[in-house]
Amino acid sequence: LVCDASQRAIVKLSSAGEQLGKLATRSDGYFLRAPNNLVVDSDGGVYFSDPGYARIRNPIGRIHYVARDGSVNVVAQELAFPEGLGLTPDGSRLLVVESQNQQVLQFELLSPGRVGPKSIFAELPKNTGGEADGFANGLTVRPDGRVFVAHGDRQHVQMFSPDGRLLKSIEIGASVNSVAFRSDDFSRIFATGGTRSGNGSGQLFEVKIAE
Repeated sequence: LVCDASQRAIVKLSSAGEQLGKLATRSDGYFLRAPNNLVVDSDGGVYFSDPGYARIRNPIGRIHYVARDGSVNVVAQELAFPEGLGLTPDGSRLLVVESQNQQVLQFELLSPGRVGPKSIFAELPKNTGGEADGFANGLTVRPDGRVFVAHGDRQHVQMFSPDGRLLKSIEIGASVNSVAFRSDDFSRIFATGGTRSGNGSGQLFEVKIAE
């Protein structure tokens, strides 16, 4: 499953990379704007973020849910550019990077596709002047509950404890926008990023995590 902003859809790909169709193009009757990130729950449903080109003064970002029967609905809205998202290991909470507010939100999962009120899981680090810098992007959750956030132009991956305490800032040395683990090795993290312009400017980083 891939968030494809150019098609304004969640698309399905085969294991060979062939597009099989679109999982979602609308939610509650409205067309999607620019799907950004997704995560699959234990029921086979899909949560995904749609920033919608939101701004702090115009927080139109939403979180949507695709149920197993194919129905799509809005589960959270009025967010300032939601991007990366993930589920806690016990499946009780949905974590969402709210990029323009430089924080990670959490929602209690009441049932598939239905969440409780939002609260702040963690504030992202600020620079020495006390100002936020480098919009955050991707997020992934390790089986032990630690949360990893790609912190954009700040060029770090931030590691948080299961209760939202900042444990470590891992310097990447380039802009970073997404993070992931191999399914059989959680001692190394992979991050995508690189420079913002030029052909071949994208990079894939592998980082050994010192506990």
